[in-house]
Amino acid sequence: MALKSESELIQLVSGIVAEETQLKLEQITPDKHWASFGLDSINSIYLLEKLENELGIDLNPLMFFDYPTIRTFSAHILTLKLS
Repeated sequence: MALKSESELIQLVSGIVAEETQLKLEQITPDKHWASFGLDSINSIYLLEKLENELGIDLNPLMFFDYPTIRTFSAHILTLKLS
């Protein structure tokens, strides 16, 4: 998937988080900590797998600790896609 902007990636990640957690998309905000969405370790792995498939890159589960919000996570992924 060719991403044009950080906002597109935030939308993609937010949609997958909503899907994995059964929350409404309106409840997913990019500056909240991952834990606030109720993601467990299994949901997190599914989230990473879906993103890897969508974006065509490998992601490390430890990124959730290094980039604790959808916004910081998305910004980092963009740097990976651009390099």
